[in-house]
Amino acid sequence: RQAENFRKLILATGKDIRVILVKLADRLHNVKTISFLPEDKKEFLAKETLDLYAPLADRLGIYWIRTELEDRCFEVLKPDEYELISKTFVAKREEWEKYSLEIQNMLLDQLNKFEIKAQIQSRFKNFYGIYKKMMQLDLDFTNVLDVKAFRVVTEDVASCYASLGAVHSVWKPVPGRFKDYIALPKSNGYKSLHTIVIGPFGDHVEVQIRTAKMHEVAEYGVAAHWKYKLDSDSDDMLIDVPDSVKKIFDIETLNDPKEFIDAVKDELITNFVYVFTPEGDLKELPINSSVIDFAYSIHSDLGNECSGAKVNGKIVPLNYQLKSGDTIEIITKKNRKPSRDWLKYVVTSKAKTRIRNSIKKTLSVESLKIGKDILGKQLARYGLNINKQKIIDKLKSFATEKSLKSLDDLFIRYSFSKINIVEILNYFDLSIANKPILDRQSKKINSNEAIIVGGNENIMIRFCKSCSPIYGDEIIGYITIGRGI
Repeated sequence: RQAENFRKLILATGKDIRVILVKLADRLHNVKTISFLPEDKKEFLAKETLDLYAPLADRLGIYWIRTELEDRCFEVLKPDEYELISKTFVAKREEWEKYSLEIQNMLLDQLNKFEIKAQIQSRFKNFYGIYKKMMQLDLDFTNVLDVKAFRVVTEDVASCYASLGAVHSVWKPVPGRFKDYIALPKSNGYKSLHTIVIGPFGDHVEVQIRTAKMHEVAEYGVAAHWKYKLDSDSDDMLIDVPDSVKKIFDIETLNDPKEFIDAVKDELITNFVYVFTPEGDLKELPINSSVIDFAYSIHSDLGNECSGAKVNGKIVPLNYQLKSGDTIEIITKKNRKPSRDWLKYVVTSKAKTRIRNSIKKTLSVESLKIGKDILGKQLARYGLNINKQKIIDKLKSFATEKSLKSLDDLFIRYSFSKINIVEILNYFDLSIANKPILDRQSKKINSNEAIIVGGNENIMIRFCKSCSPIYGDEIIGYITIGRGI
């Protein structure tokens, strides 16, 4: 029921983003009053919030809601760890605030030297964020380097890059720890320059540089995009949602609520790699994505026909995990079909859904043929020709009575033994006790004509003496020297 309710919420949000904003505010209120719930409901609400609503707030860029949801749920689910971090944080806060004031003054002096107008702010990482970093990197609290960070809020983009140069001119940057989210924004629209430098006291200092508008989006996310029509003839309110955020609401084709929830969780992944098409177009994909994920992100047909890939000019296997900066070229093969094994390599909901749909479609075609052939042979024993219109009409009536969509569904269900031959014979007013009306002589055929190997005919086949397979049975063959298969 919870999965179905969340599915309805997401579908409604696709039509009007305000739905999710109201729901997030409602969920925040529920979490604030979580202490009044019984223990079992507390844990359920906290886990659901941490799994779905906090990542959703993060994807929409609403930082203050995400952090409060995470910390309150963290306190419920991991009370001991929360208390440990809280006590350590309180013990060090006075020292950190004094330290932060010194760093802010140094940053401001340095920016003034370059005549850059800016405001300096400091921020502390939320408790759940600290806990995640400790778990991911196996650190203790004192070794989490980005508990505190400093923000430089400038007037324009040019001032952002000028501020970066000013910071790097006085403090040495840590190699590999610079990120340009202005040139490559996050999926939720977040833009900023992030750098980690060796500070004046020999420790690592994180500095985030952004414009006032970027700062507003960083704090309030999608809610900061509200724009009002100025003409008096309309009172509509429009919201400018980044295209990458809209992907969350593009999965309404999944009918199963639990499958839908899994797809939403996939879309809410917040760690990404940035890769390029051969034409130089940038693509953002979840971390651990394979070349198959990349192919499906371009087009479903490209994914279905993917037979290989080149990454940075070199051929790689389909399970190759993409890295930021890779340039990917997909190699296709006409009439190629997705394999069930591909599900082991993909992480995006789009790729998973397309692969499953293709497999189901292929199985349906095969099951339809097998079911029709087997049922046809069974009915033929009772003098009924499945190709005659009278018999087809009778089978259609039977399918309708069984609430099946079509005659094809009847054949498919029959191939999986979900419909018994007795039911069909009873519908035709025949009894299975009655022996075949036609005295049909069995026809013995050569084994070489009965089996087709790899699409090739006239291959020598030898059956084991105890082997008497019928149509539809799985068989195994092995290659011999001079005696065929």
